[in-house]
Amino acid sequence: MENFVAANAESLSRLRVFLDRARDGDLERSLPDGRTGKEILAHLAFYDQRALALMKYWSTAGVQASPIDPDIVNEALVPLLQQLPARAARDLVLQAAESIDALIADAPAALIRAILARATQFHLARAIHRNAHLEELESLLA
Repeated sequence: MENFVAANAESLSRLRVFLDRARDGDLERSLPDGRTGKEILAHLAFYDQRALALMKYWSTAGVQASPIDPDIVNEALVPLLQQLPARAARDLVLQAAESIDALIADAPAALIRAILARATQFHLARAIHRNAHLEELESLLA
């Protein structure tokens, strides 16, 4: 359990450093694939918020499968993410990351074991997704 908690904390710190350096104008710029920085932040916020909702549900109802088609969800989210102001994306991503990391770090061992044993398409190591997108985001500041 310690490994993903530490990795999450490290990626949250990295996210904070990025947000401290990035200006709203930076987040409005497009990456080569056409997505903006604010869209990527809001995308991260959505998936961390989904993880938070699942963990809260599972803590009372028991861990169950929760399939998701990420390609369809990502495509469906695009028009919503594009409408968010950069400031809102910044606030959402930080709040979601802090909340899910704290919940994972404080989760009872039995819940963690159940998630590891039964949950599909769910990662306690939020850092994996976060760090992949931070690589892209940091290129906006280069």
